[in-house]
Amino acid sequence: SFDLLSEIARELRPSVIFPICFDALLRVRQTLRAPEVTLQQLAGAVRVDPLLCARLLRRANRLRPALPVTGLRDAIAQLGGERSRHIASTVSGCQIGCARQLTHVDALSRRLWLHTLRTAAAAYVIAQRLTPIDPDEAMTAALLHDIGAFYLLDRLARHPQAAHEQGGVEALILEWHETIGEALLQ
Repeated sequence: SFDLLSEIARELRPSVIFPICFDALLRVRQTLRAPEVTLQQLAGAVRVDPLLCARLLRRANRLRPALPVTGLRDAIAQLGGERSRHIASTVSGCQIGCARQLTHVDALSRRLWLHTLRTAAAAYVIAQRLTPIDPDEAMTAALLHDIGAFYLLDRLARHPQAAHEQGGVEALILEWHETIGEALLQ
């Protein structure tokens, strides 16, 4: 498993691609293929995929690093609809290519994805009703909170022997997802 973790550390870079959930990818692709997508529909589609959300935030923050963009709505506004759509289409297309090889972990990826969506929805409602925090920022942060779990699931599904040695895929994800997620987001 040390070899696997070393490999993961070498692979962590801003352009790394990994699938989140095949169902989510299909929804995103369907929305992005529609001829006239509004900014609200685009944001709704991207909000179901933490990697797409992270990519749009990263791109928006590269444009004006002095004024950090922390919410998805602001990132799309900063980038513009066409550019945001292009980024989301490119990344989701690559994700679909990766996801086809991982059908044996669909159930776990779907559970992780549903957990992420529930957390994001709860963060939005709590921020809206109980705090002065921008609900879009709270939702965006919650979407990204377990991004390392999705990355690890992708990598561990490709190396099943390492997961079996360490007590299973879920055990390794629980142990390492926060550290990996932080590295991915940096």
